[in-house]
Amino acid sequence: MARLDVRRGRATGKLFLEVQADRFSYLKTRLVVPLSLEEDVPDRAGALHPSMVVRGEAMVLVTHLAVAVPVGDLGEVVATLADDDYRIVTALDTLIGTA
Repeated sequence: MARLDVRRGRATGKLFLEVQADRFSYLKTRLVVPLSLEEDVPDRAGALHPSMVVRGEAMVLVTHLAVAVPVGDLGEVVATLADDDYRIVTALDTLIGTA
């Protein structure tokens, strides 16, 4: 596990961003946020839904759909969004009301 890794869901093949702190890697779940194509998220809400580029494709962080999933539900790492750390944390802070 690595915070801000993009991983495929085993069952769906959809992309998820791991946002859970690395120090909790001993847990059997991961807090993830789904990534969707821009055209699939028409009602974006500013900082809550930042755009990112994943493997050359424009994606949106669908922060309001953050969820904990079992580690076994996550497949391969396909990218990292470590360079987008500030915008990701801002999106999470916006969701929980601390931004």
